Amino acid sequence: VEAKRFYKSPQWRRCREAFLAGKPLCVDCRKRGVIRPAEHVHHKLERRDRPDLAFDHDNLEGLCQPHHNARRAGGHQR
Repeated sequence: VEAKRFYKSPQWRRCREAFLAGKPLCVDCRKRGVIRPAEHVHHKLERRDRPDLAFDHDNLEGLCQPHHNARRAGGHQR
């Protein structure tokens, strides 16, 4: 419930939009030489563990849907 509120908050939506405007490609795809748009903004250090970094662009990375799903499942499909 708290996570849902966070990701729907105006502050997160602005942060996400600004991040993707500057870094619109999936970082994992780019490492493999593939150009694919990022659909998700992922926290490198989990937000629940480091809430102080929730809006820090240095703690964010753009991921496509498949790579985001792999990260959430605990896999590291890089």
